[in-house]
Amino acid sequence: MRSFISIAMIVAAAGVFYFGIDPAYNSADGGIKVLRATVADYNTALDNSAELRKVRGALISKYNNLDKTNLDRLAKLLPDGVDNVRLILDINSMAAKYGMSIKNIKITQDNVIGTGATPASNQNPVGSIKLSFAVTTSYENYLQFLTDMEKSLRIVDVVGLSFVTNDKDNTVTYTTILQTYWLK
Repeated sequence: MRSFISIAMIVAAAGVFYFGIDPAYNSADGGIKVLRATVADYNTALDNSAELRKVRGALISKYNNLDKTNLDRLAKLLPDGVDNVRLILDINSMAAKYGMSIKNIKITQDNVIGTGATPASNQNPVGSIKLSFAVTTSYENYLQFLTDMEKSLRIVDVVGLSFVTNDKDNTVTYTTILQTYWLK
């Protein structure tokens, strides 16, 4: 009888394993193997996150160690927003050095830089604006003014230029169209 009970217990244990534990262990919809694979994926994601935090910390440290003057110059080179008033004031201060004052100011904002307005070009992170203004001065002063704009930190392209002469006082009114850029 003892051997019958022992054999029955072994058969019952094998049946419980085969019909109860093994299907739960190997189940494709939430078995232990699937859960272990999910845990491994999460652990990989956590490791990647920790690595990204280290890289971010190193970049923040490098950024904080940059010279404030250089950061200001970089922000002026390619600002992170459109500041039309600051741009006009900067140009007017350059013109004032030569006894000029800018007038007839017109601003046109372009959506993207490039030749076509295709959906791919709308993803461009750099926007541009066109600034049109007029100054009345002599040719020599205007050349000096353009040289100062060329040496300025702000990136500007002269995209249009026209002039009207005044024979009475030997001056010329120059209408200039500039294009400048900013980060969107």
